[in-house]
Amino acid sequence: MVTVIPLETTDRLIQMAQTHELDLPVPLSSGCASYLSEEEMETILEALGLLATGDEATSGLVAELRDYREQKNPVMPCDS
Repeated sequence: MVTVIPLETTDRLIQMAQTHELDLPVPLSSGCASYLSEEEMETILEALGLLATGDEATSGLVAELRDYREQKNPVMPCDS
């Protein structure tokens, strides 16, 4: 299964990985959304989950990514 996330979330994910010097998968992106495989999403959630305890920004991103994975907050892929 592929999870679709908005580009803004991708930017925050990349920034967080750089800040914490994490080696995370970079989502494939089109002009309006990014795409993560289930394996990539698990790797990201596992790594960020370790940082989320006591870091509000990280725990918020983890919750957001889980919502996208569970399609509680679906993102519509674009045509371009």
